[in-house]
Amino acid sequence: MRTAAVATALGAAAAFLSAGTASAEELAPRTATVTTVDGWDVSVTASDLSVHPVPNLAGSPFTREGFVSATVTGEVQGQGTAPVRSGKVEQGIQIGCGVDVSSGATLGLNATFGPNVGITMAGPSAGLSATAGPSVSIQVKPGQITSLSLGEKQMQGPAATISAHGVHLKVDGCWGPVSVRTFAMVAISTDTSDDSAYVYSDPTWL
Repeated sequence: MRTAAVATALGAAAAFLSAGTASAEELAPRTATVTTVDGWDVSVTASDLSVHPVPNLAGSPFTREGFVSATVTGEVQGQGTAPVRSGKVEQGIQIGCGVDVSSGATLGLNATFGPNVGITMAGPSAGLSATAGPSVSIQVKPGQITSLSLGEKQMQGPAATISAHGVHLKVDGCWGPVSVRTFAMVAISTDTSDDSAYVYSDPTWL
């Protein structure tokens, strides 16, 4: 009976593993615009969105692996009554796990801001380059939706862009497919108001 139970568990694991290794999915672009109380039009656009699941190198039924790409642009337009003091653009990914098979939860993100590290995320209108390491590794608990930043950039003018291509994503300790969706955000601050706009991609599977 024990042998049969093990075989059943392995068969289920293989089914879950195959379900989580679909071909690359191109996601529809998203855009949103909000008008602040002091008259600025703040917009965020996420484009070139894709999630590419691949079989994990370890061959484990409890690990999901893939590559994520996205381009995020934030813009500030209009004639506001108060000057914009600061602004930033951020892109990231949200990850959901159905059944946890790990002994705990740890979160790691190889991200930094400065030269010579990982993927450069510099926009044509911005003077400060942000970089994020090309790998994100995370262990999640069941029922949780975990948000990870893939890059953040301070705005030096009316527009800024972050582009990430082929960011490696690995999720450990999760039984079955892992759901993911990307998000993008732009935020500005004036003397009278703090405002932000978010957009989210359609959910897909890793």
